[in-house]
Amino acid sequence: MPDNMSLREKLDLTAANKRLIDADGPLHPVTAKQRDLWYKIELAYTSGSLDGGPLSLLDTEMALRYGLSVEGRRVHELFETAGHGEAFEYVLKSARSGDPPPLAEAARHIHFLIFHRSKRAEAGNFRRGAAASPIPGHVPPEPSRIAPLMSEMSERFAAARTAAGPLELAAFAHQGIMRAQPFAAGSPRVARLLMNMALIGGGLDPVSIRPELREEYLEAVRSSLDQEEDYGTPFFAFLLDEELKSQEFRMRMLHIIEDPEPSGRAETP
Repeated sequence: MPDNMSLREKLDLTAANKRLIDADGPLHPVTAKQRDLWYKIELAYTSGSLDGGPLSLLDTEMALRYGLSVEGRRVHELFETAGHGEAFEYVLKSARSGDPPPLAEAARHIHFLIFHRSKRAEAGNFRRGAAASPIPGHVPPEPSRIAPLMSEMSERFAAARTAAGPLELAAFAHQGIMRAQPFAAGSPRVARLLMNMALIGGGLDPVSIRPELREEYLEAVRSSLDQEEDYGTPFFAFLLDEELKSQEFRMRMLHIIEDPEPSGRAETP
C-alpha cells in the first residue's frame, strides 16, 4: 500500500479488496471456524497488551484454545482473557445476525462478559466514580452524565447505520467509548470490540491493533477526541490503514495475492 495514497483512494482500495474477497466465495466451515478462533486469540492478546496486560500470545492461546492456566500469571488475568474470548464470540454472533443490539446494551454486555469473573461488582455496570483515561490530558465526563451520553450515542449510531459505512460506524463506536470511559476499568477493550462489531457487521475484516503500535494508536485517538465528526480524523485514517492490513492478510491466506516476504503476523491456528 503506497504511503502517498489519499483517504479516498484508500477507501476505494478497501472496497476493491472486499469485492475480491467476496468473489472468492465463503470459507469452508472448518476453515471459517479456525479463522474465528485465530481472531479470538489475536484480539484477546493484542487488546490486553495495549492496556498493559502481561500475557504473551502463547499464554493467551493456552488459555483460550485449551483452557489451561499459565504458571506465574494471576488468576484475574486469565479470567479476563477467557472473558474477552466470550465477548468476541458475542460480537461475532451479534454482527452476523444482521440486527445487532443497541450500542449501549452491547457495550454493557461486552463489559460483563470480560469481567464477570474478575470484577463481579463492576461487570456490565457504568461507573459511579471518576475514571482514569489512557489518553494523556483527557478528562472523562462525570458519572452522572454517562447514562445519558450512552443513550444518545446509541440513538446516533442507530440513525447512522443506514447511511454511514462500516469504517465510519466503527470509528464512531470506538471514539464514543474512549471519550466517555463509561466503565471503571476496561473501557478501551469494550471500545475495540464494538469497533470490530461494526466492521464485521459491514462485511469487513476485524482489526487487530498490535502492541508495537500502541503509541501511534493512542496519539490517533487523542488527536481525534475533540472532533465533532469521526470521519476523516487521524483515528479514522489509522483505522483505515489497519483494515487494509487485515484485508491484505486475508487475501494472502486465500492466495488472492502472493506474499513473497514474511507478513510479521502469527500463523493461523
